[in-house]
Formats: sequence, C-alpha cells, structure tokens
Amino acid sequence: MRADLVAGILPVRGDGRMLLLQRPTGTWEPPAGRLSLGEGFEEGAVREL
Repeated sequence: MRADLVAGILPVRGDGRMLLLQRPTGTWEPPAGRLSLGEGFEEGAVREL
C-alpha cells in the first residue's frame, strides 16, 4: 500500500466564515493536496491556497 503525505488548511475569518472549495463531485472541502517531493506541510498548505 502506498502512503501519500497531504497538507490542508482551513482558513476561518473573524466572522466565522470558512474558505471551502466545491469539487467536481459537488462536495465542499477545505483546500488540500498531496505534498511534492521535499515539500514541507506548511509549504504545501500555502500552495493549495
């Protein structure tokens, strides 16, 4: 089994609103994705924004 490292972030504004993305399947999710080789979690999360 292959394990991928994933980074995500859930930006929340002061008024409680969150940034979510609607995927082609219709689901709403926070920005996230697989890390590139040698990339840190923080770098990956920022890239996904």
